[in-house]
Amino acid sequence: MEEIAEAQAEAEPEETLTPEERAQKEMVEAVLAKMRAADRYSVVPNQKKPRVDIPVAIARLCEKPEDFYFELFSRIKTLAQANISYGDTHVGNILPNPKTDKGVQLIDFDGANEHKEERDAAAKSLESAYTMVHFREFVQLTELSTESQALIQYFRV
Repeated sequence: MEEIAEAQAEAEPEETLTPEERAQKEMVEAVLAKMRAADRYSVVPNQKKPRVDIPVAIARLCEKPEDFYFELFSRIKTLAQANISYGDTHVGNILPNPKTDKGVQLIDFDGANEHKEERDAAAKSLESAYTMVHFREFVQLTELSTESQALIQYFRV
């Protein structure tokens, strides 16, 4: 995902700075230059890594949005069938599947929970704000395949 975010950031035009912002940036750079010159240790400003947005991630991971959501919710369903709820579906926890050219895998199971019933696990998975947003996007797609419609129905019951 970091590679996708970096590629997206490179493709976006650099934002223009106001004169005040430019002056502040130049002042920070001057202070850092003085610190580097006077100190034997390297001073590296902390840079915020670019974040990828979900439409860009979907486009890079799958041919069409339906494929992405089908992959995502198929994995969540598999976990629910094992009585495990998973709801931490923010973009940082959805990775490309290294075994295929396309597809996704889920990571970070710290918030996953075990349930006595499959239905409870499926319902709990949808309680996450991230997962619910993905589910709404999936449901709103037009001309869904029979498989996608069945997967949506699984989570609606």
